[in-house]
Amino acid sequence: MNYSSGTVVLTSVIIMAIVILSATYPSRVAAKLAVPDVTRRWHFPRPEGARWAFEFPFTVADWQVLGLFAFLTEYFEACGEESIGSFYARDVRFARSGQAPGVQHVINLDVWLAPYDLGVSQHVRLTAEPADDPHIHHIRMSIDRLSGEDATWRQRNRAFLGEIRRQFLLYRTLSPAGKRRYEERALRRLGSFVAPSGPVVPDGSPDVELPPEGATA
Repeated sequence: MNYSSGTVVLTSVIIMAIVILSATYPSRVAAKLAVPDVTRRWHFPRPEGARWAFEFPFTVADWQVLGLFAFLTEYFEACGEESIGSFYARDVRFARSGQAPGVQHVINLDVWLAPYDLGVSQHVRLTAEPADDPHIHHIRMSIDRLSGEDATWRQRNRAFLGEIRRQFLLYRTLSPAGKRRYEERALRRLGSFVAPSGPVVPDGSPDVELPPEGATA
């Protein structure tokens, strides 16, 4: 047999391609079905003037909102130095308003975006509020530009929003015990020492629902 013939070479190339595709395609499909990693891109609407308002691409079970917002509040408070990270935050405030089932949890803060010599600052508001199903909360976000050029503000917010998304993903990896500790911290901040009620969430339960890759907020 002449192993250098064109037919044999072509057949070998086709077989190699099939083997490679059979190995990579299932991995790609599995990656899409799995929890998105922190590097995947997600899309959000364009701002209107100096205001950017949209629904963040996450939903949260009602008994997990307290812990999540305590986690985010402590993260923002830790970002209080200009020399660290892609932004720094000041005047971080966590509050709760309304009565069940329409209770809202809100984080307000002022943010300066790196590089800081460009003078880009904004007011950020994160709100968790019940969806049609009162046991599920949507996360709404509004960003109001306070200073800086519009084009720079839009461009630098991509990194900022990516960091916020990363924190949502990190919170999802905490154990139920870790999430309960953040719930307790939230209750202390809000001046309530009553133990949080709600079903016990076992390890691995999808208490924070993530959108599929490419979802639009």
